[in-house]
Amino acid sequence: MDIRDQKKHLRESISQRIMHMSAEKRSAESRSLCKRILENLATSTLRIAAYVPLKSEVDITPLLHKLIERGDHLYLPVFQDNMLTFRTTNN
Repeated sequence: MDIRDQKKHLRESISQRIMHMSAEKRSAESRSLCKRILENLATSTLRIAAYVPLKSEVDITPLLHKLIERGDHLYLPVFQDNMLTFRTTNN
């Protein structure tokens, strides 16, 4: 199995796991993930490309809010003129 197939399989596996979680479990897992990511980021001001999650994805919005609070430069994707671009949250 090549790396693309491995990644596809992993994404499908994670998606299935999330889909079968209760709302409470999904929320707890999301909070835990956000906390672990924040603990492993440098404490200096960062420039971070992120996304606003879909309902079927892990909720990282608490992490996004924390990054903005601490002064990091957060960039989110938007489609403009049929192109994907990133816009800053203007900290």
